[in-house]
Amino acid sequence: MLAINKKWIVVILLVIIRILTLQYYASDPNIYTDPLNVIPGYTFRDIKDSCTLIKSGISPYVSYNIRFPVLFLALFNDWCPYTKSKELGLFLVLTLLDLATALLILDYHENLDINEEFSTSKSDSVRSYISFILFVGYLFNPIGIYTNISLSFGPIINQLLLVLLLWFSNKKYCGNKRFFLPITYSILIYFSSINFICLLAPLIYCYSISDNISQNDSNFSTEYLDVKSKKNKVSYLIINIIPKIFKSMNNIYSIIWSRVFTFIMLFSISLCIFHTLSLLIIDSMSIEDYINRFFWHIITFNNHDTLTPSLSIYWYIMTVIFSRFKLLFQMLFGVYSLLIIFPLIFAFRNTPTKIMETTIVMVLFFQNHPTLINYTLCLYLILFDFSSHKETHYSRFITGLLSLNIVGLSLISNIRHIWLVENRANANYMYSICIIIQGSLLLLTREWIHLAYRKQLEISKNKVLKIKHE
Repeated sequence: MLAINKKWIVVILLVIIRILTLQYYASDPNIYTDPLNVIPGYTFRDIKDSCTLIKSGISPYVSYNIRFPVLFLALFNDWCPYTKSKELGLFLVLTLLDLATALLILDYHENLDINEEFSTSKSDSVRSYISFILFVGYLFNPIGIYTNISLSFGPIINQLLLVLLLWFSNKKYCGNKRFFLPITYSILIYFSSINFICLLAPLIYCYSISDNISQNDSNFSTEYLDVKSKKNKVSYLIINIIPKIFKSMNNIYSIIWSRVFTFIMLFSISLCIFHTLSLLIIDSMSIEDYINRFFWHIITFNNHDTLTPSLSIYWYIMTVIFSRFKLLFQMLFGVYSLLIIFPLIFAFRNTPTKIMETTIVMVLFFQNHPTLINYTLCLYLILFDFSSHKETHYSRFITGLLSLNIVGLSLISNIRHIWLVENRANANYMYSICIIIQGSLLLLTREWIHLAYRKQLEISKNKVLKIKHE
């Protein structure tokens, strides 16, 4: 473990650098509305306009442009009068949230159980050093700093909630704190609507999985291997092993279904409480209008977010197809991102943390309006696995993909400025950069999942060999 004073030095430097950067960019009026760093409806300008309307006695939710959660908006509206400089106060709060996200990822990687099971893993001190280097890189990368000074509510809060879900999925924290998973997920769904609904299946699996499954499987395998004759093995399998398996699975399934029910109940109750409080705060909105505003309006994609040029390829597709087919294409993309989760659950069924990592990366990759800081989290998770194993080396292919992705992320802001501000290019240029970014990240993700799955097979093989030798 690295000394704690190094972390405090990093924190102090982080705050100083970000405050200086905020003072430099404070005069830029477009910094709060850059779609590469903010989510439409969640910008600082939208929140200020909403607070102004509330003070005038007008509900900000009359316009469909504002979808900021009611409880968060109420907290911000009550907090605004007590701060002389709203920008500086909010900037410090978002800096603390971003710092908490980085510390959670650092703690998650330093206490990851799966790395201890890999026989080919590097030592704990080396992995701790790699985690700290990536921790520093996460805090001091220009994308994170620019997202922070743009006062981007949505991406930073989403990032923190996603990392909390990842942190709670770790075995070391999933015991007494297991019930925090559905509560944290309900906050994420309340804050981000249905954008992260694909995480429901892996979260239920991580919450409900029993720690005794692998232990029972090992016991049955040991009993089966103790029988030397093949003929006796078949009879012993039919008479003794299979009934024990059914009896054990019956007990396991009863535990799993009870945990599934508990997860769904905790999630539903928490979400209902949040929306009930929101409905009580908005006196002028009926239940029907509230449901249409925060549910049906988003489910049917009856908005213009998909037409805003961003890192996603959806905006370009939506501009070149007929309007009557937009809902169909959005539903197809949503169903695809939902179905791709189940093969990941099956492939990494013995390691819940890896299920959550791969699912979060895929969900961030396929969401309608990704931001630059979302891709930073994806690269952080991918690079840690590529760097923490002895036999893993950065081949030319992986190095080229990583370089291509970083170059694309560096160019996207300039290309967008040349197209929309200076009017010296067209949409095809930005779309090409988006293809480069998403294509390279997709191939990197493929290599990462392949590495993790190969490690999974090695773990299973080593366990079987260990049982045979015993």
